[in-house]
Amino acid sequence: MREPMTLYTGVTYDRESIERRFEDGHLSCPSTLQALDSLELVPNHTLKRLIQAWCSSNSRSFDAKLHAAQLLHGLLTADQNFKAIFRLDEEAFHNLHLLLRDGCTLATKTAMEILTIISPVRRNRVRAVVARVGVTLIDILPEAERNMAEKYISLLESLCQSAEGRASVCGHPMGILVLVQKTNRVGHRGHH
Repeated sequence: MREPMTLYTGVTYDRESIERRFEDGHLSCPSTLQALDSLELVPNHTLKRLIQAWCSSNSRSFDAKLHAAQLLHGLLTADQNFKAIFRLDEEAFHNLHLLLRDGCTLATKTAMEILTIISPVRRNRVRAVVARVGVTLIDILPEAERNMAEKYISLLESLCQSAEGRASVCGHPMGILVLVQKTNRVGHRGHH
């Protein structure tokens, strides 16, 4: 969140995201679904300072992981035949898991693209499950926007092609419930 702005509903969003939502004609609060009488945005300086403090204390390790993920993504997308033989070690999957959990949109999207590209290889699916990628997807799925929710569900479906993946989803206290609820919401929105 680069520039946190608060609506009069009390919910804070990134300026770019909420302004894009308004430009698309969605004039309600995304969290409360309350119709907005005013589109005035109030800067949330406290949250911005907290985010900046966190970023500066974690920037070196995060930037390095993100850069590595972007390089890996470039390699994987450059040669589609390369992905079939590409094998990542446990540390790579652990780092992808951390990027997925990070909350940074770019990091999450990059990790998702890499995981989607490499998940057809069974060994990679199993390593992703061991690195708790499936559990993380279930944890972040309830708050995901529709386009990302579809990608999370698709990756979970891929991970569930292995017994380890199915056990991971079934072993999560909210695994089946979250998948059913989110799948129904994503599916119903597509039919209206």
